Amino acid sequence: MIRMMVVAFVISMPMFAFFFITREVFHREGEQLRSIYFLLAYVLPIFIIIRLALQRIRQWSKADYRLSFNILTASSFLLIILTGLSLIVVLDPIELLVPMPDIFIETYFSMVDTDFFSFLTIVVAAPVLEEILFRGIILEGFLHNYAPRKAILLSALLFAGFHLNPVQMTGAFFIGIFLGRIYRKTRTLLPVIALHFMNNLLAFLFLAVYGKQTAASATLLDTPVYYWMVIIAGGLIGAIILFYL
Repeated sequence: MIRMMVVAFVISMPMFAFFFITREVFHREGEQLRSIYFLLAYVLPIFIIIRLALQRIRQWSKADYRLSFNILTASSFLLIILTGLSLIVVLDPIELLVPMPDIFIETYFSMVDTDFFSFLTIVVAAPVLEEILFRGIILEGFLHNYAPRKAILLSALLFAGFHLNPVQMTGAFFIGIFLGRIYRKTRTLLPVIALHFMNNLLAFLFLAVYGKQTAASATLLDTPVYYWMVIIAGGLIGAIILFYL
């Protein structure tokens, strides 16, 4: 994680300089250019760290280690996705209770747009790269060194810390625990990537439809009755499927 922060800093500085010069000197500025910058600044550090981590594992620990993308049965895959979506629904009012300072709101929404390159960053790149790093590498390593419960908890804490802002950290921690349990049981990245994809897609669509202002100002006090009906239904469905699983 420390290496990733260093690599991200080294890569982002010249990219930021290029972005700044383009904006100030050539007077070219737009959401698309900014989205391209954040796509590259996000993808390159994580990709490099994943490559370094896999080389390190194969050199020092397990020479034949390969990331697993085994396919589950359709019924198991569907039940996992439904349970995960139920968890996402139930976590929504919990996340709304977490106070989010204005500086986090401004910083977060200044980086997020709803154009094509933002879609690639949030909906495509993030689920694949983060699940490979946090489940396929970090959790896999923890499971070889700690008891399963401790390994999943530690990986979920790192996953939450990676998201930096309080609201995302809360949801990411609980979702990280669920994703960790699924990965430990299945030992494949496909279901956790799919669930991460669904979570980010829903967030992206919500932002695209309702806008940044609505997303930032949502509170528990102005939610209608059907909102709570969905929360309760999601909790019940999730609990039933989880018990079955």
